Amino acid sequence: MKAILGEYLCFAITGLIVALCATPLIMNKIRPNHFYGIRIAKAFRSKELWYQINHTGGKILAVYGIVMSVMSIAFFGISKIWEIDLQLFPIILYLGLLGLAFIHILIVCNRIS
Repeated sequence: MKAILGEYLCFAITGLIVALCATPLIMNKIRPNHFYGIRIAKAFRSKELWYQINHTGGKILAVYGIVMSVMSIAFFGISKIWEIDLQLFPIILYLGLLGLAFIHILIVCNRIS
């Protein structure tokens, strides 16, 4: 099968949406709540911790979102050049990077005091 730009573009846009959703966290615009943000138990101990943890977690999410977008476009280019089917790779990449992002956030945010 040949690579279809729309499929890879969808993954790239999704990565950008992840990065854009992280922007209010980075800018400390999200007040403590149970719906949006890095909601680990430590974040609810104080407002200062909430903003610190969400600022740091937002930065990590933004970086991973941008990496997802770049990688999905790269996979499209590679599949066109080498004429191979890489349609499952973006899905595997997304699941792997999202899992890695959340593990990274937990490790880094648990070090914040």
